[in-house]
Amino acid sequence: MITRELFIRLGVIQKRNWMAFLIVCVCTTISVLYEFLEWFVYTASG
Repeated sequence: MITRELFIRLGVIQKRNWMAFLIVCVCTTISVLYEFLEWFVYTASG
């Protein structure tokens, strides 16, 4: 929801056709980054 609102308010994309795809890409990227953070903390702490 936040990503969609930011895309609309900031006018990141002009065509709505790409909206759903880009939102899924951003959410997946955030999830992957969080998983990498968890993995790094796990390996750093032993």
